[in-house]
Amino acid sequence: MKTIRVRWAQISCVALGGFALSIFGGGERTRAAEVPPPAKRPDNGYSPLAPADSAFLVQAARTNAAALAIARIAISRALLAPVRALAEEFVVAHEAIERGLLRLAANNAVNLGAVPPDEINRQWLGKENAAFDRDFVVETTRGHRQARSLFGNAARGSKDNEVGAFARDQLAGWEERLRQAEALAKRAK
Repeated sequence: MKTIRVRWAQISCVALGGFALSIFGGGERTRAAEVPPPAKRPDNGYSPLAPADSAFLVQAARTNAAALAIARIAISRALLAPVRALAEEFVVAHEAIERGLLRLAANNAVNLGAVPPDEINRQWLGKENAAFDRDFVVETTRGHRQARSLFGNAARGSKDNEVGAFARDQLAGWEERLRQAEALAKRAK
């Protein structure tokens, strides 16, 4: 009960203080038109983005998280040095993408969800040596083709300038990593 009384007392003081200021001319009143617009992220939990842009962020985060998790595993599991080196490059690139996606999601009240790491770990930790290297190159190539398409569509069709710019900025990186994976696949044959 004390907590409620204290809050009512605090509210009463604030209300009375505002009333006293208005009576005694303690400051100018701000008109609604002079109040700056709210930040882009609304407090109601709803995203200001178009549904397609929100869906892009969620799908991009899932795609990137899967690529990042597989690359991290490849650093310790790959047999061939070129596969490990490619995985190390991918980790650096995908961590940067992750930071950008998290920033965009936070600014726009988008819940990115999560890729279940157990799923990826179950699939990849059981593979070893040459089979791991081969599957890593195949999966990386497939995943980067899908990501190139996903980011390309968002770069061309995003309704939000910031999301579209992010997709355009990242598209070249996805294409470059795809070229690297395809080149590694050709060398492995």
